[in-house]
Amino acid sequence: AFAAELLVPRQVAGASFADSARRPDAILQALVERFGASQEVVAWQARNSELGLAPEIRGFLRTKVSRPGLF
Repeated sequence: AFAAELLVPRQVAGASFADSARRPDAILQALVERFGASQEVVAWQARNSELGLAPEIRGFLRTKVSRPGLF
């Protein structure tokens, strides 16, 4: 968790998905490129941000993790 926070701050990841009208795949790709982190790390950090992500965003991010049942 500590390393993930250093790579991609939770609040940045969550806010990017919560406040954007852009497509979630474009947001994800922008965060991956900006922070040099994997899609999975970005997805978990957005989920762990405790911001209210829309159900469709959570569903999209769930497809990017290796253990979706825990998402």
